[in-house]
Amino acid sequence: KESRSLQSEGPDTFIFFSDGLGKVHRVVLQHSAGNLPQPGEMMEVASPNDGLQTPMGLAVDSEAEYLYLADMDGERIQRLSLSGGPATDVVVSPEAGRPRSVVVDAAGERIYWSDWLGSRIRYANLLNSSQVSDLLQAVPCADGLTLVENRLFWTDS
Repeated sequence: KESRSLQSEGPDTFIFFSDGLGKVHRVVLQHSAGNLPQPGEMMEVASPNDGLQTPMGLAVDSEAEYLYLADMDGERIQRLSLSGGPATDVVVSPEAGRPRSVVVDAAGERIYWSDWLGSRIRYANLLNSSQVSDLLQAVPCADGLTLVENRLFWTDS
């Protein structure tokens, strides 16, 4: 499968990835509880049946136990509980634009994403995502957002 985005999570270590077909999967690498699937087992966590169109970016908020999805063609950012359940919209267009990459700053209570439609990097408060702001403008094709020690990095596709 073509992997569009990878995100891992521990201490029960999972890898989340989008497969290029509109689906997001979880693979168990290791776990500490006996009720989880065995290591190597893959599970679909979101699909077009859930309204998902083109999941391009994934981010895990391990403190709140959420997986965030940047749905580029759906023009929205969604959130899924790591324990299962339906996705909820966090930011939708026009504010979301065409989100490509997403990263969560749990300590700063923000979510950042690249908007390919507006050539910018945007952010919203995790507690009140209706307030969307631009962090940077004139950033065409920003991708691969990551946060290291309160600094945001990205690549240019």
